[in-house]
Amino acid sequence: MQRSDEREAETTTGSDKSLTGSDQNLDFDVESDIGSDVETDFGSEVASKTSEDNRRLPTIRSLVFVIVASAIGFLGGGSVPIIGTIGQFLGLFISSFLIGAIGSRGRYAESAIGGGLVTGTLLLLGTLTSVFTPFAVEFLADYGIAIAGAGVGLGSIIAVVGHYFGRDLRSGLTKDI
Repeated sequence: MQRSDEREAETTTGSDKSLTGSDQNLDFDVESDIGSDVETDFGSEVASKTSEDNRRLPTIRSLVFVIVASAIGFLGGGSVPIIGTIGQFLGLFISSFLIGAIGSRGRYAESAIGGGLVTGTLLLLGTLTSVFTPFAVEFLADYGIAIAGAGVGLGSIIAVVGHYFGRDLRSGLTKDI
């Protein structure tokens, strides 16, 4: 739909025939009211709800950072010779604790996802490489899902508890008395 002042401008400049071929392709009515009732800002509602509740969705960058830190803690704790498997979980706890203590925001979801993925994956790989390979393949075929499920659950719980204690320490150190 054309406004009256645009029609007047068109009559004073002539017709659309004065436009070149490339200009005719770009000639469209910017202020058309077609589709004006359709909301195009899809993310604003989610962003406003999350900002009101002080919640946010995990970002890919923070999730990758937590996964890498959890893997480093898990593998670093497992490299301690005497304590072995307990050291893996202790390393995961310490890495999540440090992420909670150092980070400015709580990353509980990232810690749960990262700790669960790392623990489940590395427990499966550890089981596969720790025993005789034909036996390990058969064992994982029978009990692999249970091992992975237990690893994901235990890793998520340990990571969230470690992150909670790290956040609690940060809150206690930064709080005014």
